[in-house]
Amino acid sequence: MASCSQSDLTAVTIPNVLPSLNLYGKASNNQRFFLSDNPETINSSVPFTNGYATLWADTTSGLPSVTYRMFVWHLNNTGATIKFGVTIGNGSSGSTYKVSGVKDCIDTITGFVAHGKCAAKALLGNTLTPSSPVDSSIAAGKVGLVKEWKVPNGYLVGGIIEFTLSSSSPMSYKVRTVAAKNTTADLRSNQNAVVSPVGTHPRGSWNFSNIDGFGTSDGAAALYTVGDGNKSFSINNGRNDNLMTKDTSYSPGDAVATNKGHYGVIYKANITFKNPTQADKTLKVYLTGRGGSYGGAVRWNNGPTYGVPTLSSNTQGVRIATFTVPKGTSVTHSVYTSTAGSLNTPAAILITE
Repeated sequence: MASCSQSDLTAVTIPNVLPSLNLYGKASNNQRFFLSDNPETINSSVPFTNGYATLWADTTSGLPSVTYRMFVWHLNNTGATIKFGVTIGNGSSGSTYKVSGVKDCIDTITGFVAHGKCAAKALLGNTLTPSSPVDSSIAAGKVGLVKEWKVPNGYLVGGIIEFTLSSSSPMSYKVRTVAAKNTTADLRSNQNAVVSPVGTHPRGSWNFSNIDGFGTSDGAAALYTVGDGNKSFSINNGRNDNLMTKDTSYSPGDAVATNKGHYGVIYKANITFKNPTQADKTLKVYLTGRGGSYGGAVRWNNGPTYGVPTLSSNTQGVRIATFTVPKGTSVTHSVYTSTAGSLNTPAAILITE
């Protein structure tokens, strides 16, 4: 269970300002990202072969060490309890692989929105819960188990897990999210191909897990100049920052849709505030939704992480900063966000004078 004790900001009424710019996204790290959200609902339409279903799978080639972040989100509607877990197959002929640095906030729940917010806070606030993998070493030719959960009917298994897979030489492996109909099944026994997708929820994997948002495609910060009045920048906009697409995923033929909402991602928006006037100016910065109910977590620069309550309209927001730009100066600040699973994007950063 995640440690997400960070306090929540309070929703306030804000002006409804149409964003003037869709921020441009750039990959900002090399942690591998594995998104398993399809089939989101596991029911009679999902085929179990020999009692197992592989929901998504990923590999890389030529690397002796890979650090993963996985976002998983699956609802059990099979009518009975199932088992869900993360496995790793060691495809080498002579090398033992090590699993380390496991931390997660995956849980089996019925309060989808509350858990989505909790996972966002734990990710952004760096409070994922450390734990030991079931199998810390995986022998050559064998399948190892990282973690597993029993998922009652009507419950969702969801959240974030991170770990590092390493060896003394370049690895040949496959990471899988697996469901089993029998709660006593050994998930290591499954090496089925990935099941066909159902609907439009996303799945895929990419070689980065965080995104930086900029004001231009060449990486300049978004600009707010004193005198601009109310100004809004769109993030998770599905356009300029939509980097996690089916086409850019591993195994694009099996990947689905895009992670345009950036679930499981830390998004850093870079904004320069310029004050060309002869007087100091105090500004306020808000976060709001622009596509329905939005929520998750937010951080101003390297300050504390806060939860974002469900913001159900474009006139609801949370104030994330009040600060002064001295006369004749410019300063760049960063707004970090993480989107709650089961809520909606795009979102926007609003600045007012």
